Amino acid sequence: MPCTGFEYNTLPSNTSQDKVFQWPETRAEFYTKKLWLTMVTLLKGNSKILSAKSHLVPLAGLSNTVLERDGYEERLYPARKWACTQAKGIEQTALVSPMFRTLFNYISGKNIPNIRIDMTSPVTTYVEPGPGPTCESSFTMAFLIPEEHQDDPPAPPDNTIFIEERPALRVLTRRYGGYSTDEIIIKEAKGLAEAIKKNGEEGVNFEQYYTAGYDPPFKLFGRRNEIWFVKKAEKEEAMNGDVAKEEVEGKPEVAQENGDVTKEESGQQVANGEGEVKQENGEVVHVTD
Repeated sequence: MPCTGFEYNTLPSNTSQDKVFQWPETRAEFYTKKLWLTMVTLLKGNSKILSAKSHLVPLAGLSNTVLERDGYEERLYPARKWACTQAKGIEQTALVSPMFRTLFNYISGKNIPNIRIDMTSPVTTYVEPGPGPTCESSFTMAFLIPEEHQDDPPAPPDNTIFIEERPALRVLTRRYGGYSTDEIIIKEAKGLAEAIKKNGEEGVNFEQYYTAGYDPPFKLFGRRNEIWFVKKAEKEEAMNGDVAKEEVEGKPEVAQENGDVTKEESGQQVANGEGEVKQENGEVVHVTD
């Protein structure tokens, strides 16, 4: 199927006489509502997650805001381990529910050695867009491993989950509210990218990005969502060439492996009166009277 044209198809209305719940009309709204219902059912009765005392890692304790810019901010996240699962599809919203369920089962005890670990925040999803609007993209959802398990995270039960040792990240980000849909995510990512480019930022990866969510699905107001674009560190940018300029300038000249003597070395030896210099079997021989 060619990767051309994309629009949210209209879904048929619910034919039942349910006066309380009306199915949405667009696919994005449908999957958002489906995700909400699935996650509420999943979390229902789990006091650890629903309780206000549940362990949610605050952003302030995980990152350092380096700079605040016009319309976005730059943050530095330390290296940490994350529990991840991957899926491919056209719509991110349709994949959120099964990916979340997989990771939630992992922290609920479906791991080795079958222990429960705390739910953390934010939940991130790394997005690798496909070549066209109707082509599959790759999505990697991740739960941050709590600090007490960072050194030795519980092993995943199968290959649907893997532990990522995510390096330190420098990200450019801004917040937005409400419930995320595919359309909203694309709109927010575009707006943030335009703001970053307008500000003249360099070394930013616009090909892939992260989405980050901080709230449970039953929180209706004051929701926090973010888009993250990764910015390369200045040192990393400088080393992208074959050899850094300062290394080239400071590196002493090395004789070739075949035993040839550089002109500077040969000239210096003759000038020092050390006698005639010739090469034999790759070695330097000083001929004296």
